[in-house]
Amino acid sequence: MSDDSVERALTKLRKNAADGDAWEDLYRLTWPYTLATMYRLLNGNRLLAEEASQETMLRLVRNVRFDRENTTAASYYAYLRQICSSVATDIRRRSVREVPFGNDVSELPEEAVEDQRATPERDAMLRSLVDHVRAKLEPEEEKIARMLADGYSAHDIAQRTNSSLATAYRRIASVRERIREALRFDAGTA
Repeated sequence: MSDDSVERALTKLRKNAADGDAWEDLYRLTWPYTLATMYRLLNGNRLLAEEASQETMLRLVRNVRFDRENTTAASYYAYLRQICSSVATDIRRRSVREVPFGNDVSELPEEAVEDQRATPERDAMLRSLVDHVRAKLEPEEEKIARMLADGYSAHDIAQRTNSSLATAYRRIASVRERIREALRFDAGTA
């Protein structure tokens, strides 16, 4: 990965952003760096890192500007790192699985429990945890928590609760804080 080669590709793209050969060179030169960065950001998951690297490259093609930004290899790599970080954050958010509010923990998908096999003790513990969290939430908060667990956006929650977007954001923040409080353990009970 030569900085001179990257800067030559950037120079070509400044002159013509549709230059397919320059994009190919830039892709070829920066793919190993992008993959390694995503591999680190996604905790060593190679398949996820490859998917994330592709998404990073797509975002780069869609959003990169070649005017005053990205004039050197260093500025380009800084921009690329920022996109990698953003994509990794998006992927981690999508992959987070929350414990459902239902009572039957045994219905969790296999990949949600990974190598931990369901046992009656674990089921009882999870049921107890879910009940503990439920007891800390008001009915309206539980409704919002269920919508969050089901993947609803703040806009959807605002519409479904007949409230403004600002109110929905406040309620979401409040619910998340109440759940965090309910899940905190005293040092003596951990």
